[in-house]
Amino acid sequence: MKYVVIKDDDTCFFTPVNILEALYGEILEKHVVNLSVIPNVYSSIKLDENEIYYKKDKLKYDPLISPEYSGSDRYYNVNDNPELIDFLNRKNVDVLQHGYAHEKINSMPEFSIRDREFVYKRAVEGKNILNKCVKRGISFFVPPWNIVSKEFISGSQLQYKGIITAGILPVYNNLNIFIPYYVNKLFKRRYYMYKNILLIDTYDLIQKYMDVSLIPGKFNSILNNNDIVIIQNHYWIFMNNWKKDDNMIEQWKSLYSKILDNNVRIISYNELFDMLKK
Repeated sequence: MKYVVIKDDDTCFFTPVNILEALYGEILEKHVVNLSVIPNVYSSIKLDENEIYYKKDKLKYDPLISPEYSGSDRYYNVNDNPELIDFLNRKNVDVLQHGYAHEKINSMPEFSIRDREFVYKRAVEGKNILNKCVKRGISFFVPPWNIVSKEFISGSQLQYKGIITAGILPVYNNLNIFIPYYVNKLFKRRYYMYKNILLIDTYDLIQKYMDVSLIPGKFNSILNNNDIVIIQNHYWIFMNNWKKDDNMIEQWKSLYSKILDNNVRIISYNELFDMLKK
């Protein structure tokens, strides 16, 4: 059996609910979608000059920030978007904690910083924000940029049922996790669970500037080589100038229909953790 986890990153104060409805409304009638929610998003997340959105869209700030707020140098609490909160509680979604503000501090992703007290405080504050608005509570943490520090793990591990990441810094201090992971990769299992940490790198990332006609083939290739695949969307790539991009949404729906044609089981991270623990 092949397993697929559908995850949408960067849900936050700025997220238009009509985009989530267009992408996942039909899916949520039968399956769970994982939404990685930023508790208190920062509105001035600067892009690196080498990033594609800096070059092609001439954006100075991260595209997850809506234009009217971009660069305002403020934090926006997800609780201040009541329409989104209603969606999170009304629909069949699993809410994951996606960092705290999704910002870089001294060019470092916020939860890769090696200050135990600092990252622990941000983790707890972010979880408390989400627990106030998400009735089912928060059990899983997914870091922005898919990386955490050893200090975050040691300080915050007991706060979550699971921490899902692709990397832990520094690597040399985490060989007890990485060596089994690399051994697994030899057998086409690009994941490894250690206690409540899931180290996984089986992502099919849908990107705005890829040839959408290649998406189904890309997915099939990853599916053929892995028994667990994470479909990682970002709601903001399905918009042009913050208006719904019907072409991209139709391509997503086409991919979703092909997922079902492959005799796969769509599961949540919660189900995946329970399955791997067995």
